[in-house]
Amino acid sequence: MPTRRASKALAYSVPEIKDYRQQNGSLSELAEYHGMSFTLLSKDEATRVRTGVVSDGFFAMFGVKPILGRDFTPADDQPGAPAVLLLSNEYWKHHEHADPNIVGKTFQMNDRVHTVIGVLPPVPQYPNENDVYMPTSACPFRSSARMIGNRRGRMMSLFGRLKPGVQRGALQSRPGGDLGANGAAASGCIPEGHGLHHNLGLAP
Repeated sequence: MPTRRASKALAYSVPEIKDYRQQNGSLSELAEYHGMSFTLLSKDEATRVRTGVVSDGFFAMFGVKPILGRDFTPADDQPGAPAVLLLSNEYWKHHEHADPNIVGKTFQMNDRVHTVIGVLPPVPQYPNENDVYMPTSACPFRSSARMIGNRRGRMMSLFGRLKPGVQRGALQSRPGGDLGANGAAASGCIPEGHGLHHNLGLAP
């Protein structure tokens, strides 16, 4: 996975991300991320885990494929979907003793049963190191009605990949096709000065 960081801190709300997806014309892929800390309960122990919350397509955008099981799918991102987890390679080795039959194991987290669907390869994680990953629908904060309707509730990072032939500078220069600083403010979708495009992390 990439080690490069965007030049500015990324912060988007759920409504802003929805607007971006609907009005995007320059990116072939778009995925969100934020980090949380939750308690993961198994039969034997309770472990505080660093949890990456990502939308469908996050790992595929960076060319990362699970070494066991499967990646998140669009169905996992839907409201009310069963809660599922991807384990980092380090967590799988150190806490689950590299169990080759880990896929299908269940844990309790946030008063819900979470099922392991896969294990990630031993690669550097981006933008932060995490123990486990969940889809956006499984995060009690990201999926809450309060967050979904709060345009100022900015806690998510947003990453994209440019379409072939699109230059990085086009993200700022397109006045209406994308949610650029000018287009977004003019449409009333995003508060003026939020600077969506120059805060977007681009995958190499």
